[in-house]
Amino acid sequence: MLNAITYHRGSIAQLVEQLPFKETVAGSIPAGPTTNSMFTAIWDTIVFKPLFNFLIFLYQRYTGYNLGIAVVYMTLLLRIVLLPLSVMAEQGKEFYRRIHTKISEAQRDFADDPVRQKQAIRELLKRHKIRPWTRVVVLLFHILILIALYQVFVGGLTRQKFGALYPSVAAPDFINTNLFCFDSVHKVGCLDIAQSNLWFAAVVAIVLFIEITLSQRGLRSKLSQPEIVYRFLFPAFTFVALALLPSVKSVFILTSLLFSIIISLGGTVFFSAGRRREAQAEIKKTAPQTADDPLANNYYGRQPR
Repeated sequence: MLNAITYHRGSIAQLVEQLPFKETVAGSIPAGPTTNSMFTAIWDTIVFKPLFNFLIFLYQRYTGYNLGIAVVYMTLLLRIVLLPLSVMAEQGKEFYRRIHTKISEAQRDFADDPVRQKQAIRELLKRHKIRPWTRVVVLLFHILILIALYQVFVGGLTRQKFGALYPSVAAPDFINTNLFCFDSVHKVGCLDIAQSNLWFAAVVAIVLFIEITLSQRGLRSKLSQPEIVYRFLFPAFTFVALALLPSVKSVFILTSLLFSIIISLGGTVFFSAGRRREAQAEIKKTAPQTADDPLANNYYGRQPR
């Protein structure tokens, strides 16, 4: 009896193994798409493939087969697309500098009531039309691009990755990852963006420190301890991280930082002119109406007769 049962079990098992839907026959539910596979498909479709195709397109058409320059061009074009958000973020930083004292007062007055403190700060930001979400969007953009670039360069640019190219983008015959070389003939002193580079990471950290210092200008006497620590600690952390990663991250971040500094300096000139106009309007409001009044004479810098 036991031998018969064992025989039938073996026969059924062999039959199930030969069926194309053996999981269902065996009593299990066919495995559907998992959350990870769905996320991977969305990521590849929306972020990785468009970025990779755009990078290879620039590499072959406009850079003389220099992948480092292609990364620079791609970063500049993407930052230009996000220029309205960058301008709004810069405007928000300018307004934040103006109300920094009021925010500090709200933090001090409601130190024992975090809920009222957040509400007071939120009302200040809303009243001065400061939009923190613009900086978040720009930061999220940088994070997505950095992850995608890491995905491009991790494991090298192999033929397998060229399978992600669209039919309209031809696969290149070779990939030149040297951004520049001091001796291009003998390939000496080259900056290979596929490899890590301490010096380039240090340059990015210094430029980042300058950018943070510019963003904190006008607040030197009002900076909190965390803001001062952030100015020095974040560039140091960035240096350590970039020193361990391929230099393509440094190229991307440095290009984006220089773009941000240009926007910041332009915003300084524009908003400084706006502050002068506001100050002159305020003076006109508070100034005496007639120059014949002794108070008016004193106000305008003339002595009464």
